[in-house]
Amino acid sequence: KDMQPSYWMTLNVVSALSRLSVWGETDSDEKIAMMTIDALRYLDNEYVRRNTEQPRLIDYNDICYLYVRSAFTDIPLNDKVLAIHRAQLDTLSRSWYKLDEIEKAYTAIAMHRYGYSAAVDIIGSLREYATINPSQGMFWANNRSYSFYRNSAVQVHCAIYEAFAEIAPEADELDAM
Repeated sequence: KDMQPSYWMTLNVVSALSRLSVWGETDSDEKIAMMTIDALRYLDNEYVRRNTEQPRLIDYNDICYLYVRSAFTDIPLNDKVLAIHRAQLDTLSRSWYKLDEIEKAYTAIAMHRYGYSAAVDIIGSLREYATINPSQGMFWANNRSYSFYRNSAVQVHCAIYEAFAEIAPEADELDAM
């Protein structure tokens, strides 16, 4: 109870809850639903605070927030959050090619969930840069995380897999990954 809230930990817990929800594991648990709504409210407030204190570029934390929040389109955004959301998604729809692999995957998923056509372009780019060979399957030889300690090559690969599975599922590609 005396712990300070952590934006990053909350983001990760809510991300895990979104996956459980997709699998139907949290549908009937009202306590989890209320905890998720409270966590989203906290994340939304922090997102607004971070993006209104001083002008800055969209960063990895913003992309992670957009990705996680896009899993909860049934929970409305207030006007302030929505305005920043739209501005960042619009910017990312024009500049996604500057992102690293995991940022592209998360951005593509968020854009897809919010109806942005750029999601398909991002998947096309990831497909174009994939290495495919019979013994190793489909992978990204330049899979280098630029977010320092946060993402292993496996986490990056899983994010790309999730993006392909959600946006442009082709069984041969998914099997090769």
